Amino acid sequence: MNALTEAWARRSPPERRALSIGGAIVAVALFWALAWLPLERTRGRLEVEVPRLRVQVAGLQRDADEVQRLRILPVASDAAAAGSAAAALAAPAGARLVPADDRHLRLSSDDIAVTALLDWLAAAQGRGLHVERARLQALTMAGRVRADIVLARG
Repeated sequence: MNALTEAWARRSPPERRALSIGGAIVAVALFWALAWLPLERTRGRLEVEVPRLRVQVAGLQRDADEVQRLRILPVASDAAAAGSAAAALAAPAGARLVPADDRHLRLSSDDIAVTALLDWLAAAQGRGLHVERARLQALTMAGRVRADIVLARG
């Protein structure tokens, strides 16, 4: 450390000023490159991600509400009760449930959460319905699908 102090003392005042200014410029450039620039990049990424994540949270909340609603539906005890329960079975949020004929129901949705769909199918199975045909197509948002399902009684 003593050698560094002696080297500094040997420098002329204009040379010390130039070295001090150069050191300050290097310190500012390092701060900008190593601290400020990464923080700005993260802020920009979060500006894009946060609204998308809010939409996903709202979808998950809708799905959780649907799960709670489905859990309180009674389970049918026999096939006859299941037939009448199938007619009263409500479609999950965002889906349409229409009778195809006296033995089949058709569930279709352009955008439904996989978890809500699986929970609804489990409730439908408890009412004596089973999946006869299913066509699912993954959507760009994680956990969401387009569904076209035919359920049969018995």
